[in-house]
Amino acid sequence: MLWKHSNNYHYIALSPHVLNNARKYIDVDKLNIYGFVMPNVLAKPIPLPANEFVKFAVFGYGDSVMLNKAALLLSQKEIKSPYEIRVIGMDSRGSDGFPAIHCVSPGKQLLRKEMEKYVPDIDIFLSLYGKDRYQLSCSASILEALSYSKPILHLDNATMNHFNKPDAPIGYCCDNIEDLADKMADIIDNFPAYKMEFITFWNN
Repeated sequence: MLWKHSNNYHYIALSPHVLNNARKYIDVDKLNIYGFVMPNVLAKPIPLPANEFVKFAVFGYGDSVMLNKAALLLSQKEIKSPYEIRVIGMDSRGSDGFPAIHCVSPGKQLLRKEMEKYVPDIDIFLSLYGKDRYQLSCSASILEALSYSKPILHLDNATMNHFNKPDAPIGYCCDNIEDLADKMADIIDNFPAYKMEFITFWNN
């Protein structure tokens, strides 16, 4: 792009946050780079489920190492209520021994329609990508959450922060995995108190 720059070429960054971060390294205006949200086919909106206990989900590949860390931290807390963490994907590495984690298809890739079957009764999506991930690219996991009208619980991350805005939040942002595990534990044990906030996120 720098070697043979030409105004005949324009480039697309698939989220505005990519454009903002890229400015630290290159002249995005000179190189004709434009940012907009990656096109995504949204599912028909469905209401939030009426679950007796909270159900979290990791949709897609996820980050099995961070999920293991979160599960380990949760296992060390005195949680009184049941909960489920559903991995709607094939990567169940590190989840053995955690009865609350359920991988729907361990080691086997699922078709989109098969994955969608496991979404309707989920209360909130988990995104476990830290600050070092998706700085110059866009994770599709946030677009999946938007597509299915699910609130998100995520680590501080450029992709997630772009969509989870303070003036119209769609979920909770946590600084690190310890804070995220604390938030999960609070949601688990005080799930009824969170339901109204989840509705606000759904509307946003």
